[in-house]
Amino acid sequence: MNKLKIIGLYLLGLICIYSFFILHNSKYLSSLIEKAKDFRTNGFFIFLVSGLIEYGLLLTGIFIIIVLTYFIVKKNAT
Repeated sequence: MNKLKIIGLYLLGLICIYSFFILHNSKYLSSLIEKAKDFRTNGFFIFLVSGLIEYGLLLTGIFIIIVLTYFIVKKNAT
């Protein structure tokens, strides 16, 4: 069961990183941000939310992978 958790969390980390790249290269999201630039408050809000979601996914994916790798190396070292 423990190995399934580890594999599942690694997959979750990879899915988060993959989702970041999909959102970052999305034509729909970039066109939405371009259209929203004309509006002062809504444009900033859309830009802020999209940036938080994108980079939150990236950091979450990287953090999960780094922490799991650290715990596995620490467990195998002892």
